[in-house]
Amino acid sequence: MSESPPAKSRIGRRYRFRRQMLYDWIGDLIPAGLMPKMRAIIPDDEADRRDKARNRATEGRYATNYTGQGVRASNEDKRATARLLRAQGQSYRAIASELAIHHKTVQNWCGD
Repeated sequence: MSESPPAKSRIGRRYRFRRQMLYDWIGDLIPAGLMPKMRAIIPDDEADRRDKARNRATEGRYATNYTGQGVRASNEDKRATARLLRAQGQSYRAIASELAIHHKTVQNWCGD
């Protein structure tokens, strides 16, 4: 007599077996020392932990880049310098080359 196939909810659309299902089936056979080196057959909570550790966009200097606030905050000193240089009579291209930004950005910042 053959075993019944796994429940349809546990079978992925793209792959026949999901990571968690394989781990549930053969997890007892995997030595504990081998777990940190494994990539494919790991439990879902371990995969989530690794994803969070790898995803640096949610912390540090990358935390506000997606909202634009981080980029704007880092450019405030460049913007102030560009306005000062423009008030002194420098051209957009001269300011842009000094600040290592595009001349259209300087033009937008200065608003002349």
